[in-house]
Amino acid sequence: TARSRASCRAAPTLAVTLRPLLADARVDEKRPLLSDAVSLRAACSDELDGVARLQLDVFLPSSPPPAFVPMLSEMMAGNQRAVRASMRRRLCSDIAVRVAKGSSILVAAVPADGVARQQVAQSAYAEAVYAEADVRILGTVDISCQEVALPTHPLSEGLYLSHMAVDPEFRRHGVGRRLLAAAEAAARARAAGGGIYLHVERTNAGARSLYEQAGYVRLPDTAQHAAFTCALNVQHRDVLLYHKQLDDPVWKLE
Repeated sequence: TARSRASCRAAPTLAVTLRPLLADARVDEKRPLLSDAVSLRAACSDELDGVARLQLDVFLPSSPPPAFVPMLSEMMAGNQRAVRASMRRRLCSDIAVRVAKGSSILVAAVPADGVARQQVAQSAYAEAVYAEADVRILGTVDISCQEVALPTHPLSEGLYLSHMAVDPEFRRHGVGRRLLAAAEAAARARAAGGGIYLHVERTNAGARSLYEQAGYVRLPDTAQHAAFTCALNVQHRDVLLYHKQLDDPVWKLE
């Protein structure tokens, strides 16, 4: 209901301030402006589709249509939109299952009217989003005990952080850093005695820098850690395992 949605969105996990992106607007007038207020909180149930959409756009972005005759291009673009809509629905269902099993899906969000109503160039495959929404999701992250609790590896304590995704239009402005801080706050609230584990691709220098600045340490390639990576079936992506023991906060949010 509208009342339950309002209640959900009025209870932020962390309230932070992001500097308005005026300097960037002067460089790129097509880039939306961000309002001052960004809430970091658990996603509401009716926002899981938006979470799925953002994850899909970040981890499996659409490709520009091939340079065919206009009719064929429009047909292929329509097919691509239908395929991605189906993928989004399946992903949304999977996320709902994860929530039911104990995952905390956190979002960084702003009121829709807090983002300047500017026309942003879209590819033929892009989907029109946010126009009717009352919030815009800028980023999301998943913190869960499911992966660590698997019986197929020797780790037994802690939480697992995954699916960190930030809207490309709002990267490099602290959204990912604040999402990570919110995930750590959620982990502390869940008394995660074993800290937080996460995987990051070896070639993803930006993500590795983010985690290392936050105090995450790359774990050695031991048999125990390799078993954990294999249990999650991510070893084919050439990933590194990081860990942080949650004693005291490293981030200081102003």
